[in-house]
Amino acid sequence: MANLRVNAQQSISDKGRGRIRVSTRHLPRLGAVAVAIEDNGIGMARPVLDRLFEPFFTSRRDAGGTGLGLSVSYGLIREHQGVIGVLSRPGHGSRFTVFLPVRPGMPLNLRPLILPLESDPDRLEELQMEVGGIDDGFAHWFFRREQSAARLSEYIDRHPEVDIVMLAGAGAGVDPGQYVKIIRERHPLVQTIALGGTERDFTGPGGEKPDIHIEGPPDIRKLKEVLDGLTRQRF
Repeated sequence: MANLRVNAQQSISDKGRGRIRVSTRHLPRLGAVAVAIEDNGIGMARPVLDRLFEPFFTSRRDAGGTGLGLSVSYGLIREHQGVIGVLSRPGHGSRFTVFLPVRPGMPLNLRPLILPLESDPDRLEELQMEVGGIDDGFAHWFFRREQSAARLSEYIDRHPEVDIVMLAGAGAGVDPGQYVKIIRERHPLVQTIALGGTERDFTGPGGEKPDIHIEGPPDIRKLKEVLDGLTRQRF
């Protein structure tokens, strides 16, 4: 924990406006406890994330970094049958989450999740199959139009594996820009993708535009290209 906090502090360039948040929670569905350390520092791009836990790899060698801290931390977590997740966005910050099983011998199988806001169950199943298999990285949650943006935020809190929210069908009867706004305020490292519709769908009062918008009729080929190019959460 001390090592992760030091790394978070070192990632913040403007010390007067830096923020480090430590949170803990019990996740009964995983049989685990989670400790997250999140900062609003410079973030990391995919080439750094891909090598983050390699011994002697460091992006701070000029500043005295040895590249041993995270590799040692990784080994300690694995010895306790745990998993560490890293979610990072350049210019937005990083979050390291340590998942530890509450009982010995309980394997933790984690992978990044896409949370689609789709109110039609048939269309949701179709999206899951088109993007990469019905059990391949999609959160199993059926969005209902009457659910509030706060309810969405609570879901993400309970599912820290979520790193992308896809506004696939929320435009019917709700203001999708409001969902983008609350995600950006409460979960700044989670990326938002809108599939279909036009820019006008996200210009309502007080709303915000998604990080990525694929306009027009739903284009699964384009969506796959976008997903392949994103830096996803690493476990």
